[in-house]
Amino acid sequence: MVEKSGRAIKLSNLQIFKFEGNNVKNFSDSIFGAMGNLREVYLAGNYLTVISTHLFRHNIHLEVIDLQLNLIQQIKAEHLSHLSSLQKLSLKDNLITSLDLDLLSFLSRHPH
Repeated sequence: MVEKSGRAIKLSNLQIFKFEGNNVKNFSDSIFGAMGNLREVYLAGNYLTVISTHLFRHNIHLEVIDLQLNLIQQIKAEHLSHLSSLQKLSLKDNLITSLDLDLLSFLSRHPH
């Protein structure tokens, strides 16, 4: 839980997380850990360079991940392979230099 102006906010009930255009360079592996019901994550327009293997490990219900307009160079299947509900992954306008074949295989099985 997070306290805000004397009110407790239950992060476990949070379904949409928007943190766009905030010049963030990285996130702790545990930032989404208490957000088990998260369905959508919008992290566009930051300075993210790496997506940790464990960043979304507790978020099995994720349907949308928007990572466009960052500085990400690589993303691997192991970052997402447990996300069976994933319908949209946006990596537009990043610095992707290579694609993991396992990631392409994973994405082809989730053609939403």
